[in-house]
Amino acid sequence: MRNLLLKLLLAFRGDEEPGPRKRRLGSWLLRNAPGMLSCEEFEAFVHDYYESLLSQKSRNQFETHMRLCPMCRVHFESYVSAVALGKGVCEEDDRLPADIPEELVGAVLIARSQDP
Repeated sequence: MRNLLLKLLLAFRGDEEPGPRKRRLGSWLLRNAPGMLSCEEFEAFVHDYYESLLSQKSRNQFETHMRLCPMCRVHFESYVSAVALGKGVCEEDDRLPADIPEELVGAVLIARSQDP
């Protein structure tokens, strides 16, 4: 039985989007194969996976679930995008754009120095 499960899991390697038969098989594996994460468990591990805090065994389980579950795969991709956007918004950039006239910069500095 274990060899059959391994063969079925290997069928999900690759980047192509699985067809309907493969999706049904993946769904069956998620519900019935021993050691599989549920979607709720997957959600609980998203941050730790992203930060590389999981053990190798948990990391493998997470990646297997992501290969089998298209909804969790999309969720993880959204999580990664949200983190990147958050980091981009929070970055401090003190550089001025090159096309700002020096007179404007001077006027702003004078105005700032006059504020109490």
